[in-house]
Amino acid sequence: MEWLKVEIRAEKGAAEAAAAILLEAGCQGAVFQSEGDVELIAGYLPCEEQVMDKVARIEADAALFPNWGLGPAEVRTLVVREEDWAESWKKFYRPLPIGERLIICPSWEKCPPGRVPVYLDPGMAFGTGHHPTTATCLEEVEKLLLPGMIVYDVGCGSGILAIAAARLGAGGVLAVDVDPLAVRICRENVRLNGLEGVIDVRQGSLEVLPKGANLMLMNIIAPVIIALAPRAAELLYPGGCLVAAGITEAKGEETKGALRKAGLSITGERVQGEWVTITARK
Repeated sequence: MEWLKVEIRAEKGAAEAAAAILLEAGCQGAVFQSEGDVELIAGYLPCEEQVMDKVARIEADAALFPNWGLGPAEVRTLVVREEDWAESWKKFYRPLPIGERLIICPSWEKCPPGRVPVYLDPGMAFGTGHHPTTATCLEEVEKLLLPGMIVYDVGCGSGILAIAAARLGAGGVLAVDVDPLAVRICRENVRLNGLEGVIDVRQGSLEVLPKGANLMLMNIIAPVIIALAPRAAELLYPGGCLVAAGITEAKGEETKGALRKAGLSITGERVQGEWVTITARK
């Protein structure tokens, strides 16, 4: 399968804004690299009929960076094969400690002792812990998860959140994604961690989940979280928590309003750069 790599070359401090542009255009995540005072933020789009329309939208948004005080940005594209991307990823993906207990380890690295390991081979389904939205979600899982809890991971991507929850003692985890590629890679990562008996991976969204979660994780984007908020609230047990991430700061208040309208109480909010992670309780 071929993918279009879309790379935004921008000044330091613009990484979060660039990642937001890529996510809103349809990328499932973003890869960050630094070269001196320059940030390289890349995302991947399937090579389909409308892909150049999405690139045009990214270019138009990136052209507005000077208006936001972020300096000029340059957009570059490159067609890559899936297997070529997977190999290039290994050049900069290393074990990453997160929070107080977790460490995210690529499948080809030996994980150092002393932390709870989450092994990943992310492939084209993003989610490695390097992006602020994923990192803050993992930190919230550490704080909120109690042994035996039922956890839903909505928009599971690589499966990083689902696997972390299982590693930290969840009694059962349901991980869902509408993207069949993400479902395949998530299942592979679940097998890599030996957690097939704890994590059930399904294609779809909230419609394939039964009522009854103690903790729901939604690291997606704000418009999707807003649309799914009523059904998400229904699926939670009383006292259950929803951790919502992938939300740009500009969408924070609207997202909190939708969660409150769905019957949830906002119990926490974390801002990191341009990103907001919201915790709400039923």
